[in-house]
Amino acid sequence: MQPQDGQTEQTLIQLAQSPDRLECSYPLAASAAEALHCWQARVGEILTLYDALQDRYYRGRLEEGRVSVRLFEQLHMSPEPPGPRMLVQAMPNRERLLWVIEKAVELGATAVQPVMSERSYHGDQAPAQDKRGAWQRIVAKAARQCRRAVLPYIYPPCGLEEVVIQGVKKAHRQWVLDISGEPPPWGVVSKGIEQGIVLYVGPEGGWSEGERRLFATHHVQPLQIGPRILRTETAAIAGLTLLAAADQTFTMGGG
Repeated sequence: MQPQDGQTEQTLIQLAQSPDRLECSYPLAASAAEALHCWQARVGEILTLYDALQDRYYRGRLEEGRVSVRLFEQLHMSPEPPGPRMLVQAMPNRERLLWVIEKAVELGATAVQPVMSERSYHGDQAPAQDKRGAWQRIVAKAARQCRRAVLPYIYPPCGLEEVVIQGVKKAHRQWVLDISGEPPPWGVVSKGIEQGIVLYVGPEGGWSEGERRLFATHHVQPLQIGPRILRTETAAIAGLTLLAAADQTFTMGGG
């Protein structure tokens, strides 16, 4: 399925025509120039390409001139989730945030939104902003490694309430990982997954009572993924893994 998040769609490298065989050269769509710039793709680099006409993904090598690729593999499962998927991560220290970003990319997040919660990390190593582009460099490296077709977007840190309200406006399904929540049936996880998911992961000390009231007011569903208290980065990976497993119920057109 084609990515549906506006921030990431511009990084999708599209083919100008549908391939009919492998080990041949095919032209890139006009929009690919901007996408190649976002990826900082070099001649000879292996890329994941999208055929919009048949809703298929391919792997190919960028050729001289940067306007064509030589395809060598068709992917039989989409490397992208069936809808937008944002991880909202209560701010940990810098090292943990970088690790969460890397793993979120590998597990299919289309965006990561760091937020300042009442119990977020506030020490000297608190990553207030991405001053040197480290976050996006990690995104690009992880996306290449796991054959993503788009580059997930990392938003600047902001307040929790702002993100919750935006999720309501966009009609995304919103879940918050909380030990007080109920473990949902598998069908509940996969139902409506195409319309977009926002997954909230709290800080080491958990969400405050005020933050829980905020979630309840805006009908953000508490989701429990087990009886154990997890570190914030472990909880993020566990939640995204649950969603990634639910993605397996979706296949690409013509695949």
